[in-house]
Amino acid sequence: MTINSDALPTIAGRSSSSEGRLCLSYHHIEPGLIGVDCALIIGANIIGALLFSRIVEATAGDLPVSAGLGVITSIAYGHAAHCCGLYRLNGLLRGRRDAFWIALCCAWMAAVMAAVLFLMKQDANESPAAALSGTILASGALLVARAGIKRLVRSAMKHNVIKGRRVVLVGTDHELAHHASNELLMRYGMDEIARFALPGTDVVGDAMAQQTIIRTLERAHYENAAEIILALPLEQQDQLTWALDRLSVTGLPVRLLPDASAQSLLNRYERNDCTLPLINVALPSLSKARSASHEPALS
Repeated sequence: MTINSDALPTIAGRSSSSEGRLCLSYHHIEPGLIGVDCALIIGANIIGALLFSRIVEATAGDLPVSAGLGVITSIAYGHAAHCCGLYRLNGLLRGRRDAFWIALCCAWMAAVMAAVLFLMKQDANESPAAALSGTILASGALLVARAGIKRLVRSAMKHNVIKGRRVVLVGTDHELAHHASNELLMRYGMDEIARFALPGTDVVGDAMAQQTIIRTLERAHYENAAEIILALPLEQQDQLTWALDRLSVTGLPVRLLPDASAQSLLNRYERNDCTLPLINVALPSLSKARSASHEPALS
């Protein structure tokens, strides 16, 4: 199968309209949010501890110790928040209440701080009360900042500022209908360039289906897609084999989306923001694919 380069100029790329506009990578959201929370915790620990020391204890406090405690507790909080799913994009965009999980992570942060203070044997000028005041201030700052971060992320999503891996979808109408573009971005970090529907239910040997595969490869090549995503029923092994054999001419990765039955199972647990993984496919080489097939190469 060869790609018809003459047809490429007729394909309107969606990315061309967004050139020159500031975009945020999907994969930078979680590290960025962790960095924001860590900065809040470190700053709140320093400010809270120093203010408590000066106002209540009438001492100068210990800035290096306060900063060190802030760094340690911020790492503890960031790891706990990551494990609780507080930085997932689909959780940020939905109306999930995060106060409980933030409070749980702050409790873990306070426990880590207490353990560090115990190991320090209070050799420094930092008192447990001053350190606790910094942790309380940090907890309040995290709760307030969470609401603002959610509004910013929703606004960025609404204005198409967040971009993921550029992909082209191909599959049956029934399977494609279960995967909206915004859901693909929220769940998998994929920025859909285009989607192509295979005609009918039995695509094996169908001429229109072969042309659809060709248009899929042309669009992926023209738009510099990062990968091709298949949306086919997993139980239809003959359709999967047929599609994968024809996609083997491209050097792009090919992955399978969870089919409709798996998606319906996932929707039952939507409140947990769980996501079924994509299925990675190891494509055969072009020479092997052609030698195994008795059909002539498509042009």
